[in-house]
Amino acid sequence: MTVLHPQAAGIDVHCDMHMVCVPAGSVSPRPIEPGGLPPQVRRFGANTCDLQAVAAWLRECGVTTVAMESTGVYWIPLFELLESRGFEVWLVEPGQLARCGARPKTDVLDEDKSQWFVTPNKSFADFTALSHLPESTVRTKAVFAKNSGGTEATVTLTNESDHLAFFIEMKILGAKSQQPLTPVFWDDNYVSLPPHATKTFHAQFPAGEEPKLKLQSWNVKFKNAD
Repeated sequence: MTVLHPQAAGIDVHCDMHMVCVPAGSVSPRPIEPGGLPPQVRRFGANTCDLQAVAAWLRECGVTTVAMESTGVYWIPLFELLESRGFEVWLVEPGQLARCGARPKTDVLDEDKSQWFVTPNKSFADFTALSHLPESTVRTKAVFAKNSGGTEATVTLTNESDHLAFFIEMKILGAKSQQPLTPVFWDDNYVSLPPHATKTFHAQFPAGEEPKLKLQSWNVKFKNAD
């Protein structure tokens, strides 16, 4: 099986702390104390200095791609900081992970320490299987049409492979500026496609610069429809 993102890290996002896991080969091995974390996993706080420490450790470990679980709004500061530092960051909806089978180990809640606003974890999910998802091929077709509200995009995606096309992100860019056109109102622009599935999505945005569709995904090779 081809590894598509060998220098990938996973982050389990919480309101007051973040659990970060890097590739095991990027850190020096050491004995694990009873109840302790393996060397490739670290716990960080959620203050600005902690987020900067996350970015520094990821850089030290040679990480280039980061997947983080979309918990509430707590992911936003870390997501924006990592993107500003040049990391390729993927926001992952927990339900998508459950469907792709990339969680051989799940979160275990510590009910004895539960409070009205949060239940902490005894242990944390393992997302490392994301690095081993087989490649899928998705055929894309984008049509832009002007209307009274500006411009409407109709995007059709077809998964031509036997594998899940995991977490596709769709963006509308200016063809000349290569910058996101805003505001854009999608019916959905973060999706996963089962094998051989076809789905159509719509976006509405103001008229202006000539638009262009940009797609990225964790394990997808895109090709334009004929």
